[in-house]
This record gives sequence, C-alpha cells and structure tokens, in this order.
Amino acid sequence: MIQILLKILLIASVLLSFSCETPTPQDFTLLHGNWEYVWGRNLDSANLAKGKQEWQVFQLPGVPNDRNGDDYLLIRTFLPTYTDYRDPALLLLIILEDFEIFLDGESIFKFGNPHSVNERVGSYIFPHVITLPTENQGKELRIYIHSKYRDFIGPDRIIMITEKGQIMESILLADMPRYLLGCLYFVLAIISFILFILSSGNMIFLYYSLMVLFNGGLTITASYLAMNFFENPNIPVYIYNFNLFLLPVFLYAFLGEIYKGKHRTIFKTGILVYSTYFFVATTLILVFDFGILNLELIFDAIILIGILPLLYIIVYNSIKGDIESRILLSGFIILATCVTHDILADFDLIAYKISIYWYGMFFFLFFQGGILFRRLYFIQKNYELKENELLVAKRIQNSILSPFPDHVTNWEFTSIYEPMKEVGGDFYDILIDDEGNIGVIMIDVSGHGVAAALIASMAKVSFSHCQNILSSPDKVMFEMEKSLKNKMNNHFVTAFYLSLSSTEPLVQFSSAGHPSALLVSHLNNEVTEFRTKSRPIGIMDKSNFQKSYLYLNEGDLICVYTDGVTELNDPSSVEYGSTRLADLLLANCLLPLPIIKEKLMQDFRDWTRDVNIQKDDDLTLILIRYTGQIT
Repeated sequence: MIQILLKILLIASVLLSFSCETPTPQDFTLLHGNWEYVWGRNLDSANLAKGKQEWQVFQLPGVPNDRNGDDYLLIRTFLPTYTDYRDPALLLLIILEDFEIFLDGESIFKFGNPHSVNERVGSYIFPHVITLPTENQGKELRIYIHSKYRDFIGPDRIIMITEKGQIMESILLADMPRYLLGCLYFVLAIISFILFILSSGNMIFLYYSLMVLFNGGLTITASYLAMNFFENPNIPVYIYNFNLFLLPVFLYAFLGEIYKGKHRTIFKTGILVYSTYFFVATTLILVFDFGILNLELIFDAIILIGILPLLYIIVYNSIKGDIESRILLSGFIILATCVTHDILADFDLIAYKISIYWYGMFFFLFFQGGILFRRLYFIQKNYELKENELLVAKRIQNSILSPFPDHVTNWEFTSIYEPMKEVGGDFYDILIDDEGNIGVIMIDVSGHGVAAALIASMAKVSFSHCQNILSSPDKVMFEMEKSLKNKMNNHFVTAFYLSLSSTEPLVQFSSAGHPSALLVSHLNNEVTEFRTKSRPIGIMDKSNFQKSYLYLNEGDLICVYTDGVTELNDPSSVEYGSTRLADLLLANCLLPLPIIKEKLMQDFRDWTRDVNIQKDDDLTLILIRYTGQIT
C-alpha cells in the first residue's frame, strides 16, 4: 500500500514539473515596449474611452512609478498593424485589479467595476483572456484600471495578442497537473482522516488531513478554470487566500504533535498567532473591504517570523539525531529554496519563467507524510506486538483456570468462560481438601483487559492458600480479602464461594457483592436465588463476611455466574436477565450438563443475534449438579 502511494506521489511530482509555468502559445505578438499613461488625478473623464489626455510614457513590462497614492490609472497603446489571427484574443497575465478595456473608444471587456469608489475591489491576480474583433490592426487599446493594492497598479509581466484557441489550450495544459496534484492532496486528506478515525482519534492524522486538504484547495483554486468558475470573481480569491491563511495553523498543530511534550509554549503561541491573524484578516477583508493583496506583506512577515522558531526546533532536534526532525529538515530546505526563488523573481532579481513554490510545498508535505507513514508503521508494529502479548496472556490465563474433575463422588461440573477481550477479569477455581470436600470460587474483577486479569491471577494465588479451610466459607472470603488488600489499585472484586460436602448433600456458601446463585430443583419445579450479604472485596478495609447453607435433593442443579451473563444485550439493548436464565435452566435441568451448556450458548447467540456472542463484559458461568443419594 505504501509503495503504491509513493509511486503515485513520484508520478505527481513529475507532472508538477510541467505545471505552474507561464502559458505560452505557439504564435503570439507581445505588446511590450512604450505605453502611455495618465493617473486618475490628471484624467479628463470626458475622454476616458477616446480623446485627448495628458499622456506620459512608461515601459511594459513594468508599471508607472509616480503613483503618489492614486488608485486609478488609464494606459494605452496601439495594436500592431501586421497581425493576422483568425480568432484573436488579448492575454493579460496579471493586472491589478478592476479594469475596463476600450478599443477605438468602444468598451469590449469589463472586470469588476473600475468606475466605482465604494464597491469592493477584487484581488484577482490570474490570467484574463479577452476576445478581440478580427479587424483590430492599428486600433487604439485603452485599459482603465482601479486598484487598492499599495505596491503597484496596472499590468504585470505579459500582455500579448494570440489565437484564442491556442492560449486557452496553453492555460489548460499548464493547469492540468495542478488539478491532478490537488486531487491527490484530497485523496491524502481522506486517507489521513480515515486513519484518524481508525487510530481512535490520534490528532496527528487529523492535522495532516486538514493541512493537505487546505493545500489541495490552494492548489486547485490557483488555476484559470477555478478562478473563472464562479460568477463573482471574489469568491475563488477568498477561497484561495483563506486556505493560505489556515495552512500555518495546522502546520503548527501537526508539528506540535510530532514534538509532543516538547516546546509546548512555542507551538501553542504559533497556533494562537496564526488563528488570530486568520480571524482578523477575514474581518478586514469581508467587513472593512481591506484588499487581500494589502495583507500580503503582513502575512509574509508573520510567516517569516513563525518559521524561525520552527527551524530552530527542527535543526536542534536534527543535531540531536532525531530521524523525524532530519526528514522535516530535508523538506523544509526544499520548500525554502523554492520560496526564495519565487521571492527573487517577484523582485525581478532573477528571470521569471516558472513558479516553483508548488514544488516546495509538495515535497514539504511529502516528507511530512513520510513521517506520518513511518509512525503508522510503528503503530502497526506495536499493535501486532500487543496482540501477540495478549494472546500469550490469554493462553496463560486459560492455563490457570482449573479444569473441573471428571469423576467426583456425588457431584458433576461444567463451565462457560468467554472473556470480553483476549484476557478478562472473570475467574473461577476449584480445590479439594484431604477429606474430599470441594471448594469452588467465582470472582469478577472490575474492569477488563490485562489489569483485571492480573488481579484475577493474584486471586487464584490467594485462593490456593485456603486449602485447609475449604469447609468454612466465611474464613475463605476473609483470607481472600486479607491477601488482596491494597493490591488492586482502585479495582474491586465480587466473589461467590461454595463448599461442597463429600459426605452429605450440603452446600455452604458465602458471597461478596456477587450476583445471586440459582438453585434449580426439578422435584419442586422451581428456581431459588441464594447468596449472603456483603460488600465487594476492596470497597472497605475490612468486611464482615457471612456464611449460609443449603441441603440438596438428588439431581438439583446450582448455577453460579457473573453479571456479564444477565447483562448480555440484544440488538435493542435489552438485557438477557436472570429470569430468562432461570427459565431455560428449569426447562432443561434433567439433561446432561454438556447439553445444558450448549443450549445456554445457543440461547446467548440467539439473544445477541451474533454467532460470536457480542459482549459488553466478561461472560462466566458454572453449573454444578448433585448426583448422590440423600442420607
């Protein structure tokens, strides 16, 4: 599974190498060189679309540099006279922000509302493809622009004329790997979220899922089709930037899980800072119409400041030899290199040909995913080790459950033992003294699993020391309490002990908070409950255990059980109950014990509608029949 995923990621990285490039058709005419401009403060609004203005000259690529706080700009050039395109289109790679295009005084395209003072200005920074009339040679092209972006206003990088089909094909081909990569991010997010559920809420999987989810939204939204999918161009811009703002929140949360217990203050502070920035920025954008692009410098500064403590933690732990930190450092170096390239290209310090931020983020998340799958591998190994240990513990526990003797004068035995987990807290044992008297004990330790099983094992050891007092139930219970006292670590034990005489139909008994046993009499055709009153062992420092006794008739049946039997639930959460148990035993009390046992198991299966008997507690039951003659 992991190998297949790695191959998919490798293919995606190769595809990514063809993405994020400036879309360039085969046949095009660049409209670079001298352009003329006039600022809004000097604009003759009557001659906006056509007519005389006080023009100045600037060079494209580039923007006018004497803005002085003006938010309105009119620029113009004359289209070449030598172009001959069948379906001509104008490509504006980036232009900030709202604008209207005029061709020889006629409006041919409008984005947003550049003429409004109060309307919200969209921070759309992606390509515009504008259809031109076939006869456009030598015509005057004017672009009226309104922008609240403080750094610059106007077109950035490329403006060209080309065949519309060619430019659309180039844009879609350039964006296609981005869609594939975005979809891959979404798949990874789903897989990681499933692992979060399967791991019983391991937060590192949730944070990674959210991180790749938001990065997937970022990757797909930064494409031509996504940006033109909505009628309102502000919606995809908001989606893009909100994904961008949330990414560092979950990056800090994810790394906080990796370094759990270390540097806690740094990670909590980072999460708080970026969460605060997200809510403040969202409020400024949606409520106060603060341009998204004007938050760019603040966001970049916060990201840079936030990276420094993360880098310190990663480098520090890498030096200490932490493997996961070294993996993170590798991804971080790749991301930092790619981001540095794009920043230098933004400041025109190097030639802009391709944005490689996407490479860096992909590999950064790829390396983080490597840590995740590494942890998943160890979780699986630890789970397998735990399962093996539990199976060994189960075999050990089953080995200490004393088998009932096959041939005992006057008595027959059988039992049912079904722990809720591999090992459980229910336990029974049998001892026979030198006079042939039989002691049978059933114990139910609170809780389940290994801890309860260990206490049950201690109870067996304690019971084994009662060999000489089997005929005194109260003394047996007292010795059990004395032995287990202060050893149960907030657990408690219910117990039922029976002393079976070897010479007469006498049963002496004592109990400690355990469910009543059942006496099934076929002669009287009735079931009687019996027990003594005492609190469970471990509730009080010292208990006053009582004892009582019963005389039996030949064929009488005794059933001792734990509450896991009567509390067995059907699909509607109705409990099995002692009444159903008593009725079944009375109806079948004359049958051999193995057959009664099988009828009980079948009835449990029928009740739970489950072949394996779905249990919420350990299920233990002992059947004892008196077969001797009454003397």
